Amino acid sequence: MISRRFLLLLLPVLTLSCALPPSAPPLPATARTIVVLPPNNRTGDPLLVESASFLHPYADRPGRVTVPDVLATEVREQLARRGVKVIAPETVTAAIGNQTPRSPEEAAAWVAQDKLEGNALYIEIRRWEADMSPLHPQRIIVAVEARLLDPATGQAVWTAQRPLHPVPTPGVATRWMAYTIAARKVAEELLASTTMEENTMQGRTPTSRHTEVPSTSARPPDDVQDNPVARQLLQATHARMYKWPATFAGYQAMLTVQEEERRWHGEATVRPRQAVEVQLDGDDSIRAWVQESLLTQAMHLADIPFEQGDGRYVLTFDPQEAGTGLHPRGVRVILHGGRLASWYRISEQRYSQIGRTAPDGTQRINTIERYEAATDGRLYATHYVLAHFPAHGASLVGLASYVNEFVEHQPALLLPSRRTIWHVEGGCTRARVIALSAHRVLG
Repeated sequence: MISRRFLLLLLPVLTLSCALPPSAPPLPATARTIVVLPPNNRTGDPLLVESASFLHPYADRPGRVTVPDVLATEVREQLARRGVKVIAPETVTAAIGNQTPRSPEEAAAWVAQDKLEGNALYIEIRRWEADMSPLHPQRIIVAVEARLLDPATGQAVWTAQRPLHPVPTPGVATRWMAYTIAARKVAEELLASTTMEENTMQGRTPTSRHTEVPSTSARPPDDVQDNPVARQLLQATHARMYKWPATFAGYQAMLTVQEEERRWHGEATVRPRQAVEVQLDGDDSIRAWVQESLLTQAMHLADIPFEQGDGRYVLTFDPQEAGTGLHPRGVRVILHGGRLASWYRISEQRYSQIGRTAPDGTQRINTIERYEAATDGRLYATHYVLAHFPAHGASLVGLASYVNEFVEHQPALLLPSRRTIWHVEGGCTRARVIALSAHRVLG
């Protein structure tokens, strides 16, 4: 029989797991313009958002990306979607530099001192901890408080507290993705009571998340000028690539994974720009690999407007190729100002090569070998080869070949049906096949 003492010890754990966080109050009608200041991380942990993948959502941001960076971005997006005018992060950085306010009083004083328009939003992260159960983050334990301050008086006009409570992240294989999911959910919770309808009644105009979310790109070098021809070419190429509809919520499918004679079976749930959930009868390593593979593919297919992606940067043609004649794979467009040194080669309004150089000097070059056309004429890559180079070296250290097949589940809706990946690394060759069937579109 379970002792009463044991039950008393267990009660706080059960309360933490089952109770829902209290709803935050709606923003006041007077809060029409808001300055989102860098959140104050009081956890003692730098809370880095990092990934082995070159394609994770914050890979192109300058310097180290942290949970406060991601949380601020998600809060800005939630505010913009609710019709609130949000001061661009570049304007905030120009006013206060890379400082973080350490108290509500300091936040209000900075906004008043630098004459920034609107109320100051001070966010304090008190707890942010991954619960690794046993190997992957099953949830993030979060405690956050947000205060909206009138800079003229320094008084709080709105307060939202999210007491200690877990954010579930089931099926997530990596800590950075769990942190990203948690930041999005926390931002949604803080502003859930402020609805689009309330903002319209208060005189605000709801803002599209695809056009009004402030840019978060790095400031480009002062001596580099944007080339409008390069911008037009890259934007036209972006528009020609197939993407899932903006309203597409994701899909579920039966899953078969094969490596040589071994096979594993299960199910996958894929949502654009969110976690990929994989149930597989294999070990954790193969499940994590499938998750990462389906995640990067979904990120390629997700609807990201040009202005929120490559359009954030200063774009130029490669000056070293001027007057040298056309490269066999087309003209090279360089992106200036991101965390990664990135470039595209474009031929016939399609990407032929994509290059990324990380801050540590490691480089990857993706050569697209074949495209197919969807029924609406947009293109999607069916075969590409990814080459890996070491930091500041020209020796090839890894090579991977990707062959993708799709099924038209609905008119103009393509879903992955098969992915064959060959890896060549360390003198060894390995092939794995991911097969997806019995697709079901999520509502």
